[in-house]
Amino acid sequence: MIRPAPYHLLALGILGVSSIWGFIGYWGHMFDNFDTIVATGHLPDGRVMRMSYTGIDALDHQMTPVIAFYEVLSNAFSLGPRILFFNINFVVVCTNVWVMIESRRHGVQSIVLKYPFFFIILWNFIGAALIQPHYLYLIVQNNLTQRDPTIPRHEAIAIFLTTISAILCPSLLFAPAWLGTSSWAHHGLIALFHATPILLAMIFYLSMQILGSPAGRLLTRSRIETDPKIHPDQPWLVGSYILAGVISGTVHLFTVITALKTRNPDASLSRLLIPTWKRLETANTLPLSWTGQGANTSVALNISTAGTGDKTAEVLEQFHLFSQFDWIVVSLACVVFTYLLLSQARERKSAKGNADTMLSRVSDVEKRDLSLLLVGTVLLGPGAAGSFGLAAREAKLRQQWNRARKVK
Repeated sequence: MIRPAPYHLLALGILGVSSIWGFIGYWGHMFDNFDTIVATGHLPDGRVMRMSYTGIDALDHQMTPVIAFYEVLSNAFSLGPRILFFNINFVVVCTNVWVMIESRRHGVQSIVLKYPFFFIILWNFIGAALIQPHYLYLIVQNNLTQRDPTIPRHEAIAIFLTTISAILCPSLLFAPAWLGTSSWAHHGLIALFHATPILLAMIFYLSMQILGSPAGRLLTRSRIETDPKIHPDQPWLVGSYILAGVISGTVHLFTVITALKTRNPDASLSRLLIPTWKRLETANTLPLSWTGQGANTSVALNISTAGTGDKTAEVLEQFHLFSQFDWIVVSLACVVFTYLLLSQARERKSAKGNADTMLSRVSDVEKRDLSLLLVGTVLLGPGAAGSFGLAAREAKLRQQWNRARKVK
């Protein structure tokens, strides 16, 4: 069994960049299709693309292809790509909760890790697989066991309130398809979704200030807050993990059950997760010599057939392929990240014991943790499996910290 290591997160980040930007973006001409949408003001199926969101032309120009990407994957015209994208967004909600919690620990010293909301904006905007594995690597490398893992109680409560808000954010993407709203309104709600990290930061810091005030402390006062053996932040952090994990796991089960029960080939399990040869060819990402085509017509199609079914299918497959690679990279990153944090928090006996026995026992525990994470990822999804694992880690972190303080 391969033991996950921190450098695996870096490798996954490189895989995300090369597969999405290289394979799909440049080789598959997805970026050319983005340029065409901006230049023509129309989506590939002929619908008008909204071009103004903030009133700042330079910003709107950058937002338009991203909003087109989100719209194609969240509208009601295709079931399979939509439910996979639905699943991915709730996995990312879980990872957002994880980085929020890690950012508030007393022992965190890195400025980059203390203020994660900018990076949440970034991976929402250009793809979680491109940014998130690198950021999770920084957390793992910074998460030294001798540092204080606790969080002030009022900040832990603020994180829980922010978690509730974060869970509601993906509804901005998918509610328009369920309610049958216009594409114009849908585009505006997608733009609002990309502003939600700023709204979440405001909710968190406002809640933190209110709960940290004398009146807030009076309302949330706890008898155990002054007990050094008990950490009053732990229930709120565990609650945040469990809440995010339950919602993400429910969405994952919905996705899998829908794919298994449906007779619609657009939503089969293989369609959702496996980039087949036919789909790669439809997305125009294979070398011409492999597909038997005489010339690369992608650029010409961008201009001359922007509203045809072929171009619509090509763009949908490119965007869905983006989601598939995003799903693969983010899922593996969640498993590696959770495993590494659990390993750091694991209790280890004194080296005075039998070294061979200790190493064997640790190896067995590591295999168990990794097996549970992998099985949990398959059954409940990476967001739920990781969240439940990190919830169990909280008690171990505090035991470790209490033991370190006694040694000092």
